[in-house]
Amino acid sequence: MKKILITGDLKYHNKGEIKDFIFELKNRYDKEIKVATLANNYGVDTLVKKYALEFDVIYGEFNAYHTHHRMYDIMPVRMFNKKYHKINFVYRDSHAVNWADIIILFLIKEPDDNFKRIIRAAKKKNKIIKIIKE
Repeated sequence: MKKILITGDLKYHNKGEIKDFIFELKNRYDKEIKVATLANNYGVDTLVKKYALEFDVIYGEFNAYHTHHRMYDIMPVRMFNKKYHKINFVYRDSHAVNWADIIILFLIKEPDDNFKRIIRAAKKKNKIIKIIKE
């Protein structure tokens, strides 16, 4: 089963492109994929969640560890409700990259430091990375 992490800019709002992308993944892999996001409340992650669930694709998410455990979280309950610290996002991203076979980034500009960190980690792990620019 292919595990695909899809995330991107918070200001990315090309619904049609993301909808078509999820639809193509479902048709290509049928029930052989799991899709996950970094659980951001805006942009790419919300659209991926919406269309993955709409197209009946197995969906999960990686939340930062200072948040509460949610219905679609991939990580176990014990990982959550920690004290807030910026490093929580680094740990979340690291776990997401380790989990994924393929990483897809929808960006509207050049990658910022957070996406660069994800890209570096993915390259170290020899993960497939695809960047789609709006």
